[in-house]
Amino acid sequence: MSENTSLQDHIDAALRPLQERLAHLEQASQHNTLVTPPALTDAASNRRAFLKFAGVTTLATAVAGATLATSNRSAQASSVGPTAVVFLATPQRVYDSHAHAPLQPNQNLTIALDASLIAATALGVFGTITVNKAKGNGSLTLYGFETPLPATNTISYTTGQTIANGFMVRTQEDVGKGSAAFIVHCFGHATDIFVDIQGYFVATA
Repeated sequence: MSENTSLQDHIDAALRPLQERLAHLEQASQHNTLVTPPALTDAASNRRAFLKFAGVTTLATAVAGATLATSNRSAQASSVGPTAVVFLATPQRVYDSHAHAPLQPNQNLTIALDASLIAATALGVFGTITVNKAKGNGSLTLYGFETPLPATNTISYTTGQTIANGFMVRTQEDVGKGSAAFIVHCFGHATDIFVDIQGYFVATA
């Protein structure tokens, strides 16, 4: 087993409690329940407090600056420096395909985030993606803007299904639009989607 693969497996396992915590936050917001994130002090305390708040402890060293493998394990590993998490005051729906058109098979949809909502220099965002009344079986993959499509998926669906899943995805600045962006790729059949954002990550150094 390669070093990058072993580290990625460790990270995948450690992220599961965070995804469950994000789902809890989404449910709490829908019921107007106030969820208080950790107080922001210095960068190191931010990371430790957020990981504790999210129910994750094993990623403390990784988030502090270890070299992490990308979601595409054959890709070159990327380095994550000191970061802080920013929770939006209210989760925001940043995309609703009902106002546009269903996501089509093999379509790459760029989600450009409003700079007044998400910093253009954000390293990544987290939130929920919802498939609404899928027109057939398929899956969606969220991945970084201007990065290769990974051989992974974020959410899978079946005909007629409405289903949601939490996500964290790397973002990069779309210089032309002056905003942070990421991509949603559709495998399989067309579907309507909602994309809701709860917060984002920024570099602190």
